[in-house]
Amino acid sequence: MIKTNCFKTYAFEGLNASGKSSVANLLSKELSQKEYRVGLHKISGLGKGQRMDKLREILNHRETLLRENKLNEHQERDFLSDRIFRIATRQQIRDYKNSNPSNYLDISLLDRTPLMSWAYSSSINVVNPYLDEILEESLNLTKELSIDLAFLFDVDPITVYTRIICRNCKKDENVEEQVLELSKLIKAPKEVINKVVELSIFSFKNNPNIEPKPFHIWDYMSYDEVCNQMENYHKVMEIAREKIGLKSVIIDATKNIENVIETILIYLPK
Repeated sequence: MIKTNCFKTYAFEGLNASGKSSVANLLSKELSQKEYRVGLHKISGLGKGQRMDKLREILNHRETLLRENKLNEHQERDFLSDRIFRIATRQQIRDYKNSNPSNYLDISLLDRTPLMSWAYSSSINVVNPYLDEILEESLNLTKELSIDLAFLFDVDPITVYTRIICRNCKKDENVEEQVLELSKLIKAPKEVINKVVELSIFSFKNNPNIEPKPFHIWDYMSYDEVCNQMENYHKVMEIAREKIGLKSVIIDATKNIENVIETILIYLPK
């Protein structure tokens, strides 16, 4: 095997439950077995650490208030400007850059990009007065990361909801009851919810190795918001290509994880 001497950075972006983190983890292991020095880094979203845990606690509380229409003026302004996620993103990028990854890695894998902030915010409120500000910061921060190639995980809402529900179910409790209860959090057409319930019960029972994840109320976005967010990811990737020269590839993330990894490996060093 011939390894390149050039440090490479790849990013994985898309909706919650599109498979980014799982794919990044498996790719990291596979590339490490090929003797590449690989680093996996959380960028955007909420990672681990005391400060991130506090931000997650605040976000969870405010998402609950939002659903109950109880946000005060200050909280609503913070929500519209995506302040919590932007604080987290800036901190993660500072930590990442300060670690000087090119000094000790061959390949850096980024779980998400700063572009998430605009894709999410614009899907909730198209007249949000902070959208231009969010977009400008998202592009500038993404440019700072010197990403060689970004992979956009394209996935439909039914698949997203099914994966979220399955990873929130507990193995020692009644599956049907859990799925039905969690599906009540979804604001979607009845036929969509019925399909999600059917697929969630089937998937959970037939995939014993589903990795459980903590419950977060913000994972259960409305159907319209999920559709809008996926569309906006495509838009912002195109904007990033035009404005900062970001190269990207669309990945069909509805396929099983083995097929997704096989497709991504085509674009990575051999």
